Amino acid sequence: MVFVSRKSTKISISIRTKIVLIIVFVFLVSSFGAYKTFIFLSENRMLSVYSDLTGKMGYSSQQLVKAIALGVEDEIISSIGTFEFSLTTLMNGSRELEILPIPEEFKAEYEGVQRRWEKLKRGALESIKPKSKLDKDDLETIKALNEISLDIVNKVNLINARLSQYAKMKFDAFIRFIILTVLVSLIFTLGVIIYADMFIVKPLGLLIQATNLIAVGNFKVRLKLKTGDEIQNLGENFNLMAEKLESSLDKLKKIERAIEQSGDGVLITDVTGKIEYVNSALEKMSGYSAEELIGQSPRLFKSGYHSVEFYEEFWNAILSGKTFRGTFVNRRKDGRIFYAFETITPIVDESGKITHFISTIKDITIGQLEKELIFQILTNLTQFSFEEALKFIAEKSAKIIEVDRISIWKFSGERKLECIEVYELKEDKHLPSSISLEVDKYPEYFKAISGEISIYTSDVEFDPRFKELWFDYWKP
Repeated sequence: MVFVSRKSTKISISIRTKIVLIIVFVFLVSSFGAYKTFIFLSENRMLSVYSDLTGKMGYSSQQLVKAIALGVEDEIISSIGTFEFSLTTLMNGSRELEILPIPEEFKAEYEGVQRRWEKLKRGALESIKPKSKLDKDDLETIKALNEISLDIVNKVNLINARLSQYAKMKFDAFIRFIILTVLVSLIFTLGVIIYADMFIVKPLGLLIQATNLIAVGNFKVRLKLKTGDEIQNLGENFNLMAEKLESSLDKLKKIERAIEQSGDGVLITDVTGKIEYVNSALEKMSGYSAEELIGQSPRLFKSGYHSVEFYEEFWNAILSGKTFRGTFVNRRKDGRIFYAFETITPIVDESGKITHFISTIKDITIGQLEKELIFQILTNLTQFSFEEALKFIAEKSAKIIEVDRISIWKFSGERKLECIEVYELKEDKHLPSSISLEVDKYPEYFKAISGEISIYTSDVEFDPRFKELWFDYWKP
């Protein structure tokens, strides 16, 4: 038994659930990354707006001082409006500009700017009152207001510098987040790859390896997959399939061996009569090899003995799904006749359709020839003298049974045999018959014939019952 294994102590979770969990994780990571990116872009845009508004505050304070020095009331009002709009927007936020109030860590600085602005604003408003005590030409007053404006500008510049640092800090944090997200994604991806390799790819590879072994005929292969999911179920089903295939193959091998080793011939054809299988017994019986017979028609054995009606009856029977039994007179490859009692049975599929025919063939040649020989002997024996009758029996026996030599022996008591007739088929002549066998010289042979009615051997030279006769009688 061959085992291909992959063990795991994982909790039983289906592959579908694992895929869903992976998708959920990827979705959450992607969503969180998108959210953080959106927050960063929003904050970055707001910081840009904060910086612009802060810059406008510094610019407005300078413009205000210029307007005071020139006495341009509209410019004074416009500069005050611009500054206060910018400051109010920064402190309270704005829906129109889609920005939030300035971060808490900057409010104290803006409040400081706001206090300085109030002084500058009062000076500016005093400069445009009808009964103002402020002398517009007083350079000292303008100088003081300018110093306040410069102080505001310095504070604004410091705030913008801090805003830039704050933006850089946010950007650095975002970059770190991106790097961390990428690292987490890479680690997760690597984990998924390792997991897939260990619990999906490798088990599937083992399954492919096992199926390849099945494909080349190794039905003993089994899988030991402990993945706790559908792949494990697939492995278990594979093992069941392999067991059934092995069991079926064993049955088929037994049937094949039984058919192949059967003493009777077996022949299988398709529905058209084309031979697909023959066993070794039929090869010996017919003289044809399996290679010569497969693909041919059983008509190859046709001797011409049977009538057209015989074959019509035969085909009508088997094509109607019936089993046909009958004696066939067939011809071997060497031209000799052999008699066979054949049983031809249709093979049907699940739907009842005939797909093949199987024929079991029993060689009954000897029996048929014996009947024919006995008939001829009994028919003609009274026409001859004793010596002529012996010659007739020997000659007819050799020709009907088709053996090279026929001899007839006479028992002279229990210790001696005398050959009274010998006929050689190849020479087609009767030979002198003066040989005699005595029990003392051929004890094994006498022992054999005294205990058996008939003796058969396939090797006269080395069979212990016959080898005593080899040089005296059997050797050509």
